[in-house]
Amino acid sequence: MPEYNKQQSNQYKEALKAAHKRVAHQPHEGVLHGSIFHNSSSSSSIGRLNKALSTV
Repeated sequence: MPEYNKQQSNQYKEALKAAHKRVAHQPHEGVLHGSIFHNSSSSSSIGRLNKALSTV
């Protein structure tokens, strides 16, 4: 059985090249660190959330 070679259009090749180009870096602020009030009761919703997040 003969090998089948499909011809690719130039438009398709250019689209592939454009898709594989690296995207320029865009500045950002990064991660903002915060905390939950430490003296909250461990039985309150905020206290349970604080405990769950601090054990990670």
